[in-house]
Amino acid sequence: MPVLKPPNSGLLFTFRAAAWAMQINTGTYASPVWAWLRGTSKIEPKTTATKQDDSDNDSDGYGSELVTKQKLDIAIEGKVKGERSLSTVVPDPGTTFLRALGTQVGYDNVADIRYWRTDDIDEGYRCNFAVEYTDVGGGNEDLQNYQATLSGRGKPTRIARPTTTPINEVQRIRLIGTGLGGTIGVKFLGQTASGLAPTATAAAMQTALTGLSTIGANNVAVTAVAGLNAWDVAFQGTLAGIDVPPLVLDTSALTGSADKGGEVTTLINGQAA
Repeated sequence: MPVLKPPNSGLLFTFRAAAWAMQINTGTYASPVWAWLRGTSKIEPKTTATKQDDSDNDSDGYGSELVTKQKLDIAIEGKVKGERSLSTVVPDPGTTFLRALGTQVGYDNVADIRYWRTDDIDEGYRCNFAVEYTDVGGGNEDLQNYQATLSGRGKPTRIARPTTTPINEVQRIRLIGTGLGGTIGVKFLGQTASGLAPTATAAAMQTALTGLSTIGANNVAVTAVAGLNAWDVAFQGTLAGIDVPPLVLDTSALTGSADKGGEVTTLINGQAA
């Protein structure tokens, strides 16, 4: 009989060890306020088992061990960073909060942490940890580093990985000039809605845009901008949460003042969850 051999693993995907994200709760457990630990370059969860020998006279001289306790620790390290505004640098709030806990004792030293994988492995946890925080010194050419050991207090709670809400793109079509007449066109991905009056209502602009095959029904919502000869186009439906290409405004058939024209600006970039 042929000996069983494992399949070739050359085409398998290998997961990254660094695919962890972590936040610290700066609020209460019931009403958490989650802050990032910015500048973190290492998050290393490690579970250590405590074992006891439960062998007996029937073990034929072989030892038999049983795990009686699991201990979770997370080693983290990174650079001390902050947000800069004009001439002021504000240290990262999450790391600052962790550092402050590391100077305390008893329950004032305990951090509420949630951490999860950011790749295709569906793992997320929340747990309380005792904090050991160390500022790492260095020479003149070294950046300020820190290290921390988070010692788990009990079994971590399995949580759903936090998700973000998709952001829908918003673009503004604006006409410039006075006494405007004639028509304009709006193009998206090669398709053009033409023959639009410069005084078109938001409903008319929306109907024209959703009539394009590159946009489609219910995939944009148009609102008029008060005080401006402009329309805000919010992408939605099948175009929700996408950084879409810009609309292209055609003012070649527009009449009016010498400075007549128009522009399209992106007010909000689309972003997936």
